[in-house]
Amino acid sequence: MKAPPTPESSHAPVNYFDDSPSVQEAPFKSVRSPHNKPPATSALTTQPSFRGEKMHLDLSLQWANNFGIQLAMFLFFIGALAVTIVIPSVGYKVEVGLLAGGSVTILSTAAVLYTYSAMPMWKKHPNPLIFYRSLFDMGFVLVLMTTQLYKCYNGHCVVSSTKEGTDTATLAILKPQGCNTVAGFTQFFLLGSECWFFVMSVDLFKSVRSPFTDFKRNMRTYHAFVWGLSTVSAILLVAIDQSGPSEFNYCWTKPHNKGTTLDNRNIFWSLNVTSWGFFYAWIILYFFAAIGVIYFAWQRLKGGLAETLRVRLRVLHSVTVYVVAIIIYWAITFGVYVPYLALGLVNNPMDYPVLPQVMVFFITCKGYFDFFVWFQINELPKHPSSSTATPPTAAKVDVDVDLSPQVNQALRAEVLPRALRPPMPKIATCPSESST
Repeated sequence: MKAPPTPESSHAPVNYFDDSPSVQEAPFKSVRSPHNKPPATSALTTQPSFRGEKMHLDLSLQWANNFGIQLAMFLFFIGALAVTIVIPSVGYKVEVGLLAGGSVTILSTAAVLYTYSAMPMWKKHPNPLIFYRSLFDMGFVLVLMTTQLYKCYNGHCVVSSTKEGTDTATLAILKPQGCNTVAGFTQFFLLGSECWFFVMSVDLFKSVRSPFTDFKRNMRTYHAFVWGLSTVSAILLVAIDQSGPSEFNYCWTKPHNKGTTLDNRNIFWSLNVTSWGFFYAWIILYFFAAIGVIYFAWQRLKGGLAETLRVRLRVLHSVTVYVVAIIIYWAITFGVYVPYLALGLVNNPMDYPVLPQVMVFFITCKGYFDFFVWFQINELPKHPSSSTATPPTAAKVDVDVDLSPQVNQALRAEVLPRALRPPMPKIATCPSESST
């Protein structure tokens, strides 16, 4: 008779989770089998899902991730905001808000783009989505800063006392065709950035509903949606002749109320249909969609998940942090935008010279929040000591981007124990029943 397979036999159940992960992730460091996990506290504790037990998740955040880098960038952000407040206060009429906020975004997004390109372990999903949003944020700011520097080069660096004077100087330097071109690129990058935010919510919804979601295949759909919608909106904005100097003094959507008359001083209740139709309405739609998806995802977690969905928990955490950060950003921006409109500063910026610059600063500093989330959900590798340090090599790191192998391993971890379980013996017939 053939001996039953021993644990050392090649037919023994294979544990696909015992090796340490090849990449360093935060906040969930690794995914281990429920049949062979260390006694120490871990981010996830679970039992095999086919027995009906629920999975419990430690929701504690690692707020100390990359603390030094986060602190340095935060101080730079505060310094740029302070410069934006101080310079108009002492009487200088320059577009300091755009330049200071743009500098914050360029530095922040450059850090995101560099680490994504230089560190293969940071290409894990959903990092590519944040990467593309940062790319669009950088493009948006580069368009505005290039335009402003070009205006300064042609002798118009100061802010006029009225919007009409600023718009006249802008059109004289850029020409109407040039301003329309700038407005189209501004619309393209501005809406595209928020579309990538929406795509993160869509991807999370797909991941939670099906653990077999193929990120690589979905990514092609995401690119078609973002690039297509952004391009169509930019072309449409120029085609219907609604582009021009905006209420923020850069070329985007035309405001409807201009001048310095009493009727035009307070335009708080005057809805700029163009701006709302081309941007603000999309933001509100995306925010409600993101909040709904996150609520659905956490409810799904509370109800219990299969083992194959455990590898999606890091994505859920990352998207949650990102959505909260973006909501905070737009809450602050709209908090400045409301008094900016209510005080009539669109047409009369010199009434309160600081507030218009702060308004433009928060519009152009949006890349900082990409930076914050990026270095919060990712962790830099620990540097080895000088005695054990080795020169960097060009060896490639095998990074699974779409998580499909991990999902397949999780599925095997569930199926193999049941498939290799010996069959139940046939129940013998009771003697009393057989005699009858």
